[in-house]
Amino acid sequence: MRRTAVSLLVLALVGVGCTNGTSALQSPSSSLSPSATSSPSGTPAPSPTPDLAHVSIRLVHVAKLSEPLAMAVRTGDDALYVAQKTGRVVVIRNGKVDLTPVLDLSAKTSGGGEQGLLGIAFSPDGSHLYASYTDGNGDTNVVEYAMTGDRANASSARRVLFVSQPYANHNGGNILFGPDGYLYLGLGDGGSEGDPLGTGQDMGTLLGKMLRIDPHASGGKAYTIPPDNPFVGKSGIKPEIWASGLRNPWRFSFDLLTGDLWIGDVGQNTWEEVDFQPGGSKGGQTTPWGRSTSTTTRPAGAWSRAGTSTGEATSARSTAPTCSPTTAPGS
Repeated sequence: MRRTAVSLLVLALVGVGCTNGTSALQSPSSSLSPSATSSPSGTPAPSPTPDLAHVSIRLVHVAKLSEPLAMAVRTGDDALYVAQKTGRVVVIRNGKVDLTPVLDLSAKTSGGGEQGLLGIAFSPDGSHLYASYTDGNGDTNVVEYAMTGDRANASSARRVLFVSQPYANHNGGNILFGPDGYLYLGLGDGGSEGDPLGTGQDMGTLLGKMLRIDPHASGGKAYTIPPDNPFVGKSGIKPEIWASGLRNPWRFSFDLLTGDLWIGDVGQNTWEEVDFQPGGSKGGQTTPWGRSTSTTTRPAGAWSRAGTSTGEATSARSTAPTCSPTTAPGS
């Protein structure tokens, strides 16, 4: 997948980007019941289902860049920080691209079709930049860098999270700080086709999941598990898990007004989906991807490769070009 220009989405709700590649967030089953702990204070209340018919989109041309995949904004700074798949983070200020990179990871990242620098996020106070990338072996790394002015201090690098990847595709890699101040990471099922390792429904692995962590070190570990994560204290379940059963949550976004979470999950052969989790959710939801007997529930949106859309995920075959959804809620 290549992109040569970045455009600013104003009031954007759903965009679609082409790549290789079904699921809808549903209530957790009785065997995966989350803890009853309430969500952190300050999390916005759930919102009603949005009326997509009244959403408008306007594109504003900003800059031409090499394979831009992610963008972040920083508290107290009106610049746009863009991650390029090739490993560089660049800044767009006053409509111009600064030729000096904010961070250059090109020597550390792998360059496969779904690999590279896949996501960036700033800490809520803007003091640190977090980069999500696949390294030379194709494994996932989330690394923290202290900011000095508008540059990341490469010598301050601290690895927050490492996940071994069994295949070269379905890496996920998007990272965002949610309205609750915690860091969210989307990880794909590890790759190949048809989830051969069954990771989507395996609660003992981080693959095929949405994760939620506090990136601050504690107890001799590089990060902290939020005490109200849905599976804290559950035997055999990774406590980092926020939602499970995802194939490749390539992009996801929070609505800043409502706290709603929208996930663009890459489908396989027949359907592509956008999953929705309302603001204020306690987490613990699962989707039916992988070795599951779950019944598919109604997604926020589903697209068949035949070019039709529906509110339900049902089977259909098509030879249409493969496209996967990305999400960018308006705020």
